This record gives sequence, C-alpha cells and structure tokens, in this order.
Amino acid sequence: MSDARNRARHEVITYSHRIQAEHLVYSTAGNVSTRIDGEPDVIAMTPTSLAYDARDPEDICIVTTGGELIDGRREPTSELPLHTLVYARRPEVGPIIH
Repeated sequence: MSDARNRARHEVITYSHRIQAEHLVYSTAGNVSTRIDGEPDVIAMTPTSLAYDARDPEDICIVTTGGELIDGRREPTSELPLHTLVYARRPEVGPIIH
C-alpha cells in the first residue's frame, strides 16, 4: 500500500471521528471520502455499516471513480455511486463529507 493511500485512509478516519465528536453524525450515518494524492481516479472512502469508533485504516475502502473496489476488508458505503460520480465529473473536488 502506498504512503498516499495510507495517508488518505488516516484522513478519512480522522474526519470521521471529528464529525462524530461534533454530533454531526451518529452510529453509521454519513460518509467521508477523499482522492488519493497522485492517483486522481482513486479514492478512499468509509465502509458500509461500521460504527465510526470501530473503524481501522484497513476498513477504509480504496476504490476507483468507476466504482471498482481495489483494497479494503469491507464493502464501501451504499453511497459509492454518489461519491464516484462527483469525483468523475468534477476533477477539482477534494474530500466529500455528508
């Protein structure tokens, strides 16, 4: 796993914890994703049905903007099509949090 992918996984976890701590989400609601530096068509995103405080870096999914799971021990969020569509159509978009 590249350093950029590891950094992206940690960023997703960090911001997942932050939005939970600020009571913007609870349980498994909401999602976080970000592009991988140097790989504009690859993103790191939250998995489906896993509480924020139970997530490890290996739980964060690495997927292409085409929706293909590249790495991760869990399935990506059901919001995968929304995230990948935004990234594919808007190359200037960085992280997505909702």
